[in-house]
Amino acid sequence: MCAVAVPKPPKRPPVVERAIKVDGKTFHLGRWPSQRAADIARDRAILHFGIEGVLRYPRVARSLGPASPGELLREARDREKKRTTSRYQGVSWDTRQKFWRVSIQAHGKKYGMGGLYDEDQAAILRDRLALHLRDKAAVLNFPNSKLKPASYDELQAELRAIRSASRYRGVAPQMVAQRRTWSAQIVVRQRTHFLGRYPSELEAAVAYDRAARHYLGDDVKLNLPTASRRLKPADAAALRAEAHAELKKTKHSRFHGVSRHGKLWSAAIVHRYRVYRLGSFASDEEAAVAYDKAAVRLHGKKAKLNFHPQTGEELCGQRPRPVEQKTMARRGR
Repeated sequence: MCAVAVPKPPKRPPVVERAIKVDGKTFHLGRWPSQRAADIARDRAILHFGIEGVLRYPRVARSLGPASPGELLREARDREKKRTTSRYQGVSWDTRQKFWRVSIQAHGKKYGMGGLYDEDQAAILRDRLALHLRDKAAVLNFPNSKLKPASYDELQAELRAIRSASRYRGVAPQMVAQRRTWSAQIVVRQRTHFLGRYPSELEAAVAYDRAARHYLGDDVKLNLPTASRRLKPADAAALRAEAHAELKKTKHSRFHGVSRHGKLWSAAIVHRYRVYRLGSFASDEEAAVAYDKAAVRLHGKKAKLNFHPQTGEELCGQRPRPVEQKTMARRGR
């Protein structure tokens, strides 16, 4: 099965911050994608407080209606999340380092940490920090989960302990919450290459060795020289694809983008580093059809499908070939 090639996330345009002062007190109105949107937010705040001021976009502001600073902050945050590379609050993708980052602002100070290769675990990490900094006022990604609050220093200590919990170079257990899988990574010329997640520590160590031979040569020091030299060197993309294929074997579905959860089958697709959940289905074929529809809509002609759109043949993650070319190939045999 071929792995899905994840496209590069789009460049994010600059944002404009806006605030308003009322009776000597400053109210922040959020970060907006353009000067016009920020000015409209200011106009709506003026209408809310009923203060005298020149409206820059009076018609638009009045049609949208007055809004309090809290309402504008939430609206700005919702707009911001539509443009980010994660579906979670306070989580973003680092395009240069190729990992997830966590960021949160509280009490006039910004906190951030990186090096996370699982989006869900990054969101959990952010929630624990938010609970410590904001207590009951924290807006959480997982409000129904009973998470333990932790300070910034405590979380950094946890991450350091987890990263050093393996005896093998370039190997670490799954971040923060679940330690069922092992991640492998290698640093080459100050750039971190993620090599995938593996069910065992030894498999992750071998993946690191193969990448080390590819990027650094055969003279590099290996974790498992005997086992690793039996396999060919491989780059990060190839190793991630292999790890993804092995992971699919444990999900009990031959179809791409389909996994089993209890008695139901779920479908999901990745587009621009965002995961789109397509729902739960009674059979894996129904989930595969839902995946194909989303793949065509998001990826167009480059979509890798489970079924051929014309013949209905099972493709299981391959790009469909035109029927004419396939027929000619059979005649030529």
